[in-house]
Amino acid sequence: MKKTIISSLLSVALLSSYPLVNKVGANTLDDADNAAQTGSKTVASETTDKSQTGHEGMEHDESGEIPEGLAEAENPTYPEGSEVTIQTDHMPGMMGATGEVVGAFDSIAYEITYNDTKTGEEIANHKWVVHEEVENAQDEPYQAGDEVVLEADHMPGMQGATATIDSAEDTTVYMVTYTDTETDDTVENHKWLIEEELGEEVQDSSQFWRARTVEEVQADVSQYDTLEELKNYEVVWGDTLWAISQSTNFSVDDLTEAFNIKNADLIFANYTLENQPSLEDSYENQIISESKKTRDMDNMGDMKHDESGEIPEGLEEAENPMYEVGESVILQRDHMPGMEGAEATVSGVFATTAYEVSFNPTNGGEREENHRWVIHEDISESTKGAFEPGEEVTLEADHMEGMEGATAIIDDAVTTNVYMVDYQPTDGGAVVRNHKWFVEEELAQ
Repeated sequence: MKKTIISSLLSVALLSSYPLVNKVGANTLDDADNAAQTGSKTVASETTDKSQTGHEGMEHDESGEIPEGLAEAENPTYPEGSEVTIQTDHMPGMMGATGEVVGAFDSIAYEITYNDTKTGEEIANHKWVVHEEVENAQDEPYQAGDEVVLEADHMPGMQGATATIDSAEDTTVYMVTYTDTETDDTVENHKWLIEEELGEEVQDSSQFWRARTVEEVQADVSQYDTLEELKNYEVVWGDTLWAISQSTNFSVDDLTEAFNIKNADLIFANYTLENQPSLEDSYENQIISESKKTRDMDNMGDMKHDESGEIPEGLEEAENPMYEVGESVILQRDHMPGMEGAEATVSGVFATTAYEVSFNPTNGGEREENHRWVIHEDISESTKGAFEPGEEVTLEADHMEGMEGATAIIDDAVTTNVYMVDYQPTDGGAVVRNHKWFVEEELAQ
């Protein structure tokens, strides 16, 4: 299979009469021309009434002012300055927008419902207000159903409003400056986005490819006067050997010979000129990477499904959930193969605390890290209050071999609605019934 892939892509590379650069392969100039004719903006924004209630026309507080007492996050997934892609649609123009992290903080993020103090309109399921934006905030996190007064001023009519907590997440919250996908306007210092709503901004090889101009390349390589110095130049997406040649005193032949580049029509981004991989090496690395991903999901692949729909004792049905029983949803997470992007139907929805846990299976299997999700009622010590990250518990859940009876460490806790769903795996497997559990942020319509 690997040889077939390499052969096909090599044919594509050799069809190009122009030097190309790609992260994992090559595009032809015809592809770029076609993309240019149809436009390079491919992100479509889909909005739903449920996720955007009351957000249309929202005025942004772009001051970047931080609530008193809000602590900067230690070792956030996306440090300040990181380029990210927004993966939620709190408001129009947000889903798929690219931006830059301008602040990362540790807090409790609340989803709330409140009445606008100016219009009286109900704003349902607003995401997010942080703990430090609650008037006279108590030391302990608020729980779903608690009533609070807001100090946040994200939009007109919010400050001073009485709100009901819909859900709570102990998480890192981010302030992000991004470009609206609908208007191309820059939105400064947007508050707040949580970790699960962001992804790294990456250049997909299937997206529009544009060769960088000589002027653009020259700005990066002008500091290198000799081949010995130039060997350390890290190739950028859009570079070509021709453009590098035109920006220096060296011909394309000089470059291919000096750096042992086998194909002048193909160089790889994120590698130095001296360490350019061959096409085969590049795809060997890609295959290894995919294999590792598969291995990492092996234990989840062995997960056994309890399709009975039996509910743990004491688990209460959710009131006014975002997705009702019988509604169709799309799964947004890949807890296991064939899950992400699958079509599903909600078969149950309950209010509880969901835990991410790490544990050693009782059957001697490999340690499970960051397993999502076990709910409060799935824990032996559930008569106590909600557990905090770092606490040790005993699992009663039997989602997979070796889970029941295992001692686990709480990695994260989310007060939220959890969903049981029936879904059709995207990999063609049999329909999975009554899968437990998904949290609200892992579903979409």
